Amino acid sequence: MIDKLAKTVLKQVKDEYPYVAHPAAMRAEITKAEKLPEEYSYEISLKDKETGACRDYILTGTSFRYRVKILTNGKDEMAEYPELINIDSRQCYQLGDIVSVAFIGGETEAVIVGG
Repeated sequence: MIDKLAKTVLKQVKDEYPYVAHPAAMRAEITKAEKLPEEYSYEISLKDKETGACRDYILTGTSFRYRVKILTNGKDEMAEYPELINIDSRQCYQLGDIVSVAFIGGETEAVIVGG
């Protein structure tokens, strides 16, 4: 009886929340990298510790777009996962770099969360 209840609950969770069957974060290898033409910028204020003087700066940087292949913990390709494309990041990675990708809140769109 408990076995049947457990199977029913697991099936219901799988049907209603299919993303819980997959890890929220996975290891991946960069298979394509390109620098995007547009830049991003933001303003910051820095305060000198000694004088107390504040100065405002505008920082600019470049974004990158990646394609990644999901890997096992042993860093072998996982054939059951398709290559993930169009992952934008402000971090610069090279072909072959190993990164961590996350799927936020059950979404199918991945983000790179670290290298």
